[in-house]
Amino acid sequence: MTTTPSRSSVRDTTRDTARDTAGPARPPLLPVDWSGFPGRWVGGVSLVAGPVLLCAGVLLRLPFHFFYPEQLAARVEHPLLISVSYGAFAAGTVLLWPALAVLASRIGRRAPGPALWGGVFAVLGLFARTFHAGVDHLAFQLAGRQGAEAAARFVGETFTVLRDGPAPGRATVLRWSLAITVTLILMPLIGRAG
Repeated sequence: MTTTPSRSSVRDTTRDTARDTAGPARPPLLPVDWSGFPGRWVGGVSLVAGPVLLCAGVLLRLPFHFFYPEQLAARVEHPLLISVSYGAFAAGTVLLWPALAVLASRIGRRAPGPALWGGVFAVLGLFARTFHAGVDHLAFQLAGRQGAEAAARFVGETFTVLRDGPAPGRATVLRWSLAITVTLILMPLIGRAG
């Protein structure tokens, strides 16, 4: 009694034959597993180094009060310490995005919708914090050139515009409320479809 091979076994042998006749396999350009971007090693190093830099940045400015007039005065009195502090904090913020990408991809194996939106919003939050680091840098440059009092006055007058943007009108608030409501309704539906 003879048996005929199944279709799947015929396909597998033809793939193996095609692979064998294609020639020798080229060595990989980089010894990295590209199964997920940015990769386990980059994400792991980022997950360790990012919070360490954030913590170092906060600990370096701990002797000074955290409200902006005192921070600007500290920048004038201790420029190197405050520059290193804010630089470490900004570097930690930028360095955290690969860790968030890896965490979102790992969470996405079980819950794709929340992982997608959580990762997107967390990375956008990091980008916003990087923008704020630029505003801090502007204020510190102003303090270094015109003094802490002038910089504190400038920041005090423009803080809400720099932080919040111009005050929106009623129609803008209603449009954004509608857009956020629709997004919150669609997020779970997209997560289930994905």
